[in-house]
Amino acid sequence: MKRWRIHEDALREVDTTVAWYEEQREGIGREFLDDVRTTLAKLRSDPAISTPDRNAPPDARVRRRGLRRFPYLIVFVETATDYVVVAIMHRRRRPGYWASRITRST
Repeated sequence: MKRWRIHEDALREVDTTVAWYEEQREGIGREFLDDVRTTLAKLRSDPAISTPDRNAPPDARVRRRGLRRFPYLIVFVETATDYVVVAIMHRRRRPGYWASRITRST
């Protein structure tokens, strides 16, 4: 079984988003984090529930899965040995901004 890793920039995205949601309403940042954790757990159980990311470099095996409640995507790349989450991105953010993370994480 391949292991899962989370790129440090993706971790920062989660931290920033949790803080932003907490500023909007107390407790909603925790709900966002719960949604991220639940979606990651589902992906770990079955990565095939995700879809290929059309914004990925052509030679990369990049997939994505939306959160259930929040307008965010978990973007990850499959390597020979593991899966690396390269972004936790808002759906309206510029597609593919995370592409440079693929080479830095594999």
